[in-house]
Amino acid sequence: MRGLTAAAARTHADVASFRFTQAVDLLLTAYTRTGDSTYLVPARAVLDHLVDSGDAGVAASARDDPPELVRAGLLRDLVSAWSVTGESRYRDQARDVARRLSGHVGRTADRTVFADRDAYVIGSILDAAVA
Repeated sequence: MRGLTAAAARTHADVASFRFTQAVDLLLTAYTRTGDSTYLVPARAVLDHLVDSGDAGVAASARDDPPELVRAGLLRDLVSAWSVTGESRYRDQARDVARRLSGHVGRTADRTVFADRDAYVIGSILDAAVA
């Protein structure tokens, strides 16, 4: 996270968490159901912040959440955002995140496998592939 001030790095670390990806998911779902753009605006603000700061920053700054869970949540959000906005930047970033996650799931010899966590990550990759 080169170039970020300490305050900006803390803010990024707070946003780069699993709970924020879930909040974005809820906002995008509400927007899809209602068409009310007041749900879309904050969701896009968080996604744009995460996309502009880079996926590697998301993984490095996630303090309490496993980086692969943050990336899986981000992947789901990016796919949803691409579906509702049609913006190619979300699709392109989703492809990059899916590639990284796929590589992570493929390496099982040097890590502990958690069935629920890995199922969520694999589900995110499969859902993204369908989209």
